Amino acid sequence: MAREVPRLLKENAWPTKQLVVMGGHKEGVMAYGTSLGHAASDLLNCCDRMLSAVNNVNQPTWWSSRRILMKDQLSPTTRHRLDVQGFDGIPDETLAPVASWLRLALGLCATLAAIGTITASSEILGTLAVIAALAALFPVHPFDLIYNYGVRHATGSGPLPKRGAPSRFACGVGAIWLVGLIWAFQAGHHLAGYIFGGLLTSVAVLVATTDICIPSMIDRMIFGQPKPISDT
Repeated sequence: MAREVPRLLKENAWPTKQLVVMGGHKEGVMAYGTSLGHAASDLLNCCDRMLSAVNNVNQPTWWSSRRILMKDQLSPTTRHRLDVQGFDGIPDETLAPVASWLRLALGLCATLAAIGTITASSEILGTLAVIAALAALFPVHPFDLIYNYGVRHATGSGPLPKRGAPSRFACGVGAIWLVGLIWAFQAGHHLAGYIFGGLLTSVAVLVATTDICIPSMIDRMIFGQPKPISDT
């Protein structure tokens, strides 16, 4: 078996599905990837899909159709934009089904930023600043937990991948920006507050709708561009 795996990889260089099924053992399913975490994510995603397929047998048509709508492939443009955010190295097989849900956290941030700016609310902007700071410190955005512990069980998709350094850098920039925004409103500089609050909201809306993350692009310019999976 140890000889067969390298042979299969030579014949099928970097296949889309990074899984190996042993024909002689019904329980023999192996996964590989750029790291132990990526391999485990692929394997868990495969198990999740199999369980979803079994559950679909007894589900109404509308439920099954909702799962069919989940994407299985990413366009080259979307793939590049997500790589810039720090998701490079994660195979399409793992990333594609949940790519659109990565925007949920940014959409909620944009909404709070807009409401906080319009109302000049230090409480809302302060809460968002704390959320952004936590997202900068940890690889799982606080709003990603809404999907991981709620939404995904309804959609039948896998968990969201951890966010890389460029995405966390963007959240750190947002946290600092929010602190400055709170100061502007409290100091009576409302015009400046509305202008910079509008800019912050626009940046968040841009990444939430197109995956274009300007702070992540700046991070990549400083620390280097993403590498293709095959080069890692």
